[in-house]
Amino acid sequence: MTLSALTPNLQPSLDLLADLVLNPAFREDDVQRARDKRLADIAQSQASPRALASRSLNPILFGPAHPYGQPGDGLGDARSVAALGPAALRAAHSKWLRPDNVTITVVGDVSMEQLRPMLEASFGGWKAPASARPVKALDAAIPVPQPRIVLIDRPNSPQSVIVAGRVLPLTGGTANMEALDLANQVLGDGFLSRLNLNLREDKGWSYGVRTGIRSPKGPRSLVLTAPVQADRTGDSIALILTDMRAFPKAKGVNAEELARVTDGNVRGLPNQFETNGQVLGAVLSNQQLGRPDDYQASLPSRYRAIDAKAINGAAAQYLHPDGLVFVVVGDRKVVEPQLGKLGLPVEIANPVDSAPAKGE
Repeated sequence: MTLSALTPNLQPSLDLLADLVLNPAFREDDVQRARDKRLADIAQSQASPRALASRSLNPILFGPAHPYGQPGDGLGDARSVAALGPAALRAAHSKWLRPDNVTITVVGDVSMEQLRPMLEASFGGWKAPASARPVKALDAAIPVPQPRIVLIDRPNSPQSVIVAGRVLPLTGGTANMEALDLANQVLGDGFLSRLNLNLREDKGWSYGVRTGIRSPKGPRSLVLTAPVQADRTGDSIALILTDMRAFPKAKGVNAEELARVTDGNVRGLPNQFETNGQVLGAVLSNQQLGRPDDYQASLPSRYRAIDAKAINGAAAQYLHPDGLVFVVVGDRKVVEPQLGKLGLPVEIANPVDSAPAKGE
């Protein structure tokens, strides 16, 4: 829960926040309104090819036993949401929102000496229940990777949306991952990345390709997103695989790319911490990932210490295409014949839950 308030109004604002945290009413009409909105958001996601592809990937990568095996948009499953009522929300609130499971982080023109009495006044009476503090099993088993293409049919769609991913042998708290971040920028994170220049600028098959390394507290994952022409879906996947294999085996990072990603990150640091919200985000990220408080201040020296060998090594270890699962949302009659030429198993999926359709 987040609060933004004027400093002179901090105490009454904290009192209001505490009332929201400790005493939610969960009135039936409020729950119904929130539930209906969530169901509408899910329906909207199902109607968007890009959103549908994105929400389908996590359950495939992580499976139902892992906390991350939920739709990637965070909206949940329509059938589960439809069944939720006030009692279920009260139970979830009682289980998870408790003082021994909470960190309060404050950024602003206020000292700890000023802040502590305010927090005590607002939250000091909050006591933890006798039950054990609940935890998420972020180390739960993850399915063995099964490289394949999962095709979700969207008839008459003029473009396909490709989303691909793989769980990496890393967790969010893994230290010294800056070389991987730079390698990812060379490959697919940014307009001048190799994949974007190839598929968009050279071939003209896509409006833009992007790769990212997700950095939650638990297992990290590599994710690629590429909306492409429907008639070039198979060619686009083949090119993505080729470019990923070439980096760094046949084409390691060059001097121009190294300078671009290194200087770009260093020069871009100042405008990332201009507001209270940006500073708060950095502090929360450090807390979540177990990084030191001065991590951001150390980034210029960290980036400048990374050479081509380190970037190539990170790419070879983590950015290869082996084990990737592709989710493709597009016109089956146009796309499926193209996919059969790629040498990967093709699975036809249900557009609601991405489970294999009967008979497939």
